[in-house]
Amino acid sequence: MIQYCFRAVRLTASRVPVLFFSEAALEALHAAAAAGYLLILQVFIDAVIGGVSRWPLFFVLLLLILAAETVSSAGIDALTLRMEQRFCASVSAELLRKVLALEYEQTEQKENQEIFYRMKDQPAKKVFSLGRYVVRAASSFLMMIFSACIMGRVHPALAVLFLLLCLLRVRLDFLSISKMNQMFSGQTRDEHRLSYLQSLFTDKNALYEWKIFGCIPYFLKRSKEISGAVLRDRLRATLRTQKYYVCSTVTTIVLFVCVFLWLTASVLAERVTIGMFTSVLSGLAALINQSTAMSFELSEMSRKFRDIRYYQQFLELPEEKPASPGDPKRQREKDVTVQPSELLRHPAIKNRFAMGWMPTGTMFSHGLRSRCADLAERLQNDSPSELPEDRAEEKKQLPVLEFCHVSFRYPGSGRYALQDVSFTMYAGQRIALVGANGSGKSTLAKLVCRLYRPESGEIFLYGRPLNGYSRRELQDIFAVIFQDFLEYQLSLGENMELCPRVGHVEQEEVSRVLEACGGGTLADLKLDQNLGNIEEDAVNLSKGQWQRLAVARAMLADAPFMLLDEPTAALDPIAESRLYENFAKLGQGKSSILITHRLGSVKICDQILVLDGGRLIQQGTHERLMEQEGLYRRMFREQSKWYQ
Repeated sequence: MIQYCFRAVRLTASRVPVLFFSEAALEALHAAAAAGYLLILQVFIDAVIGGVSRWPLFFVLLLLILAAETVSSAGIDALTLRMEQRFCASVSAELLRKVLALEYEQTEQKENQEIFYRMKDQPAKKVFSLGRYVVRAASSFLMMIFSACIMGRVHPALAVLFLLLCLLRVRLDFLSISKMNQMFSGQTRDEHRLSYLQSLFTDKNALYEWKIFGCIPYFLKRSKEISGAVLRDRLRATLRTQKYYVCSTVTTIVLFVCVFLWLTASVLAERVTIGMFTSVLSGLAALINQSTAMSFELSEMSRKFRDIRYYQQFLELPEEKPASPGDPKRQREKDVTVQPSELLRHPAIKNRFAMGWMPTGTMFSHGLRSRCADLAERLQNDSPSELPEDRAEEKKQLPVLEFCHVSFRYPGSGRYALQDVSFTMYAGQRIALVGANGSGKSTLAKLVCRLYRPESGEIFLYGRPLNGYSRRELQDIFAVIFQDFLEYQLSLGENMELCPRVGHVEQEEVSRVLEACGGGTLADLKLDQNLGNIEEDAVNLSKGQWQRLAVARAMLADAPFMLLDEPTAALDPIAESRLYENFAKLGQGKSSILITHRLGSVKICDQILVLDGGRLIQQGTHERLMEQEGLYRRMFREQSKWYQ
């Protein structure tokens, strides 16, 4: 625990050094002012009783010390607030950078789930709080030392005795609170369950089902069972820890009574002045109060040190590897660099390339480099009029996406989600991925976006190994709609401007795209119209409308490559049909991958890939696959029965 506590202090001092050391100085000043007040109070009382003429001077000193104590306390509060703001902003920025740099697979590994759960609940604030408790505990201990010194003016043994007994009290209180914290930590799983059930009580979709199926009594019963078990455990833990609290309280009372009686006897015997009597009793009260504060601060440190441990573990999670040129074994001894801009000038392939996209100066894969080099050489000798049409058609088919014997297993799983998958996608093509649930469709999409990396094999995008692209380059290439899309409760304009490729949007442009997506009333909304249910003037959308909004956002990004994972799952068949018709028009010339269970919609695609158990078992156009006896024809016929 100690190393994590000091790590929190070092982290705070490194992020906001000026504010941190300024606050530490004010804490020391506050402790010194409290001790100085007790000393001057004794002198002032004795001066007044003794008729000393300088007592007004001591009174002024008391006022100055009280002012210093008040100002230092206010300064500590102000600095703490400012320091917390700047520290949390700095750490939050670091955490965001880490999230963006994380290997996606880390988010799904079971051993990391507790880390991610802890990172959801204000991690920066918790780390800052731990550092603050360390500083406050040090300040409390310093005030205890000062208070003991005040008591030592009566007798040194009295100071040592009370300091040791107060430290014993700190230890007993710390044990009591630590036992409670251990009990709270052991209830994490039950708290997760209870939190989940309570979240359902405010979920309108859950309430719909509960009213229809009559589930409310069951969930109320489950909630009572879990909350009852949690409360019983806490009650038992509280009763077990009361022995520490009772011992601490009894010790404090006995000591206070003994000192009070001894001081009273000393005053009556004129061995101790009235001023010293007041000062020592005040010091004793301060000592007890600071020991209580220190007990609380130490217990909070023991509870919160886990937060910086989770924070440290989160920062140590593997990050996405930087862009690399790929496996050297797959490179030729002498790479051939082909400038697509030179090929685009030739009319035989200009139109085809114009529909796709390829970065200038792309370093192509072995097969593609050879074909492009051969094509460039032939184009130098052939004029546009002399190039046969069939040869032009052959040469314009240059790969956009290549899967070369790709296999993949999810972390911790022994089963292949994809196994030995190979296919080639060409510029401007629309490809559909179909298959049963768990066949590997969404996994393949995640590999294309490089959320995961293949276990074996290699993926090429526009001729370059996919690992050779930076994350920013991939963001510029892909527009993606995942099945579990997010419902951003922002304004309509903000929803559309989320993608950096979009930038500022105009009302007419947004309305046109929403209309093409079958948005209906969505197309009539203004850009400043809030969506969701957070703002008072917000419009709450249906699931289908949110999905149309997600599709429109992807189309508005105008990316060269679109990837749609079940983009119409929440739409009715007519709306789906219209959306795909408009998608075919708006996406003309773009490369796109479509994942769907509704096979009627894949007819618009140039190629259909059929996956089963992680393997690519069929490939071809709709017409060709319907001619074959295979899984695709069986699935299509089964679905078509429902529409007959």
